[in-house]
Amino acid sequence: MELDFERVKKYEKWVWLATCFILVFVMYGQTIFGDFVFDDRNIVEHQAILSDPNQLHKTLSLPFWSQESGLYRPITLLSYTFNYIVFGVSPWGFHLVNLLLYALVGWLIWLVFKRLFGSQILAGLTAVLFLILPIHTEVVANISGRSEILALLFSLLVFWELAKDKINFWRPGLWFLLAIGSKETAIAAVPIGMIIVWIKNNPNFVIPGLPAPPWRWTRNPKTWIPAFAGMTKKRDAFLISLLSILVGALIYFGARFLVLGQQAFLRAQTTIVENPLQFVAAKERLATAFKVLTMYLQKTFWPTNLCSDYSFNQIPVLQSFFNWPAVLGTTVIIILIIGVFIFWKKSPAISFGCAWFLL
Repeated sequence: MELDFERVKKYEKWVWLATCFILVFVMYGQTIFGDFVFDDRNIVEHQAILSDPNQLHKTLSLPFWSQESGLYRPITLLSYTFNYIVFGVSPWGFHLVNLLLYALVGWLIWLVFKRLFGSQILAGLTAVLFLILPIHTEVVANISGRSEILALLFSLLVFWELAKDKINFWRPGLWFLLAIGSKETAIAAVPIGMIIVWIKNNPNFVIPGLPAPPWRWTRNPKTWIPAFAGMTKKRDAFLISLLSILVGALIYFGARFLVLGQQAFLRAQTTIVENPLQFVAAKERLATAFKVLTMYLQKTFWPTNLCSDYSFNQIPVLQSFFNWPAVLGTTVIIILIIGVFIFWKKSPAISFGCAWFLL
């Protein structure tokens, strides 16, 4: 019996969806039996509002979790309301939703990379490696880590829309609104999205199986008009993408100001125990940040002694850059910046990966 490759190709995205779900539940299925821990307790403390569907207007106007935090994440809070309504107060339902969302993130990574680079192998490896990284355990196992998962999930939907041949004006902005409404770090989706638009319209970048962009420059004058048309198309793609995301950003920051007031655009109030870097000089803060980057890389590729909470002075503040973790972290940043430009034409996938890590 011959294998129908067209039929297989038709269902490959659903096969990958099932693969992501199976992989996530094999790795993290035991977390369903966990309880509320650490910051998860805030969910219990706000149960009266979050569990009442008639209080949705209060949920949308609720800071995350206090006015002093300077945080506004209504989409994450709405997801907790969904949990209470569907699964009740038991923590297993919250853990289950985290697993489902994490699996969807892996699937969206596969979709975006497959669409952008046309490589089944690259897309598959990227999705699988992302899902199995031990350093992601805290985000998946802790219910409060859902804000990270949701922010990435909706950011990937932004990228998916921007990777299409024809960009819908409203969808990127909608997905970005949901992303930044999940966690503020989703602001990084803006530069990454613009890089995707640029790569997609790069005349030196051809997706296997798709026609090359018609705006390559050649010595033949007959091709110059299509080239100008292509430049206009690239400009229009940037404008549509930026305007769409800008609409989503304006809605979010407007709501953020209404809810948080003066705290909306100020540094969150914290203590030296919670964030010692806020109380040191800029040089020490930057050197320590590069040290943390080195720790992150080490625990990503050699995941020993993983910790979900670094209390005061668990990561000592560095006084200068003359320290090997700071030097190594600085070197990595420089290499990645160089990599973005070196591989821009010859290997857009590597260039894109370097840019993604930096942002």
